[in-house]
Amino acid sequence: MEITTLQIVLVFIVACIAGMESVLDEFQFHRPLIACTLIGAVLGT
Repeated sequence: MEITTLQIVLVFIVACIAGMESVLDEFQFHRPLIACTLIGAVLGT
């Protein structure tokens, strides 16, 4: 499976948002169940 440039950028964006949410703790986006689901959707798995 090849990872495209778009997928790399989207994973970076999701990771940045999850990192900010771990500090802000407003929407619980940093939880593994939510963050990993979004990463899986970005990677197509």
